[in-house]
Amino acid sequence: MNKGLYMTTSIHADTATDLTDAPVDEAAMVPPDAKLITRKKDFLDRATARSSLKRSEMKQALDAILEELGEALSAEESLALPPLGKLRVGRREEKPDGELLIVRMRRKTPSANAPDAAADTPAEDEYDEN
Repeated sequence: MNKGLYMTTSIHADTATDLTDAPVDEAAMVPPDAKLITRKKDFLDRATARSSLKRSEMKQALDAILEELGEALSAEESLALPPLGKLRVGRREEKPDGELLIVRMRRKTPSANAPDAAADTPAEDEYDEN
């Protein structure tokens, strides 16, 4: 929950209700059919928290990885990237403002009894072509 969101409501001038100190439940404000979008900044923050790199170092690494990922998918390369999964371009269309890539991704489900999901990740050659 973002603690920076607050709401002030006034029903009538004489019975005004001030809710500036009451935090707003963001989950209740999102329509149930809305898709969640993770922005690059949030992704960078989460990746930095999981690593020993400084945020500036992680930003450089993330920028390089995303650039390479984009170029590989544009070249319609199949990618085997454990623990992410296997990605391949299913369809590609040229558009006036760029290209539209329909990417298929297959992920293995980690075992429920595995102590570490990364340790249970299949090797590159275990991903099939379909």
